[in-house]
Amino acid sequence: MRLKDSFFYIESHDGNELPGKYGIRLNAAHAIFKGHFPGNPIVPGVCQIQMVTEILEEHFKKPLFLRQVANIKFLAVLKPNETERLSVIFKKVQETGDTLQVSVMLSNETQQFSKIKLVYGYERV
Repeated sequence: MRLKDSFFYIESHDGNELPGKYGIRLNAAHAIFKGHFPGNPIVPGVCQIQMVTEILEEHFKKPLFLRQVANIKFLAVLKPNETERLSVIFKKVQETGDTLQVSVMLSNETQQFSKIKLVYGYERV
């Protein structure tokens, strides 16, 4: 399920290169939040990973598949009703052969929500 342009919207990017920062806006009215959780919506970890994946696919203009979640730390609960705008900050983006290693942080101006290290492969099209 694609999340871009329904669950989240890219509002800015600080240049054409990675590492770099994307500004995104969450859609607190998205259907996912009806089940996660009713009356107390939070952004699921799998959605945070999917947002990162879709940003990378758009940047590299290639489909990716997730090989490994090398590390993930949830530092605070990300509530779309309280945090509509979010920064997705790529700290490390390293291509090695057919592998893409990424370290990324999701935060706003005052709080870090998660730190994620992922390893992707490139899908054959």
